[in-house]
Amino acid sequence: MGPRKPKVKKNEAPPVDKLIKPAIGVAIAIVAFQFIRGLGGGIKRVNVADEAELREVFFGEGGTGKSYAVLCQNEESTAPISSVFQDAFNDGSVKAAEFRLMDCDYILPSSEKTVADRFS
Repeated sequence: MGPRKPKVKKNEAPPVDKLIKPAIGVAIAIVAFQFIRGLGGGIKRVNVADEAELREVFFGEGGTGKSYAVLCQNEESTAPISSVFQDAFNDGSVKAAEFRLMDCDYILPSSEKTVADRFS
C-alpha cells in the first residue's frame, strides 16, 4: 500500500433529491408546531400586568357587567388548550361568559404572589 491520494473536493452542490425528504420533514414539523400554537386562536389573553383588567375579570369592576370563563395557561406554553374550553368557545353556545386565557403563574408586584395564589 502506497500513500493515499487526498480526495479532491468537487465544487458542486449536493444532489437535490437527497435534500427533498429532510426538507419535507422540516416543513411538516413547522406546520404542526404552528397548528398546535394556533389552536388557541381567537381566545384573548388577560393582560396580567394590567391591574384594572385583572379587577374586571375577578371582581367585575369596570361597569361592563361581563362574566368570564378563564383558563390558566402560560404564554410560553406549547401545550394545546383544553378541548372542552376550546369547543365551548368555538360553538358559541355559552353566551353568558367571555372566554379568556391567563398566565396564572405571573407574580403580581403588589403582593409578590402568583395570580393563582392571590385569587384562589
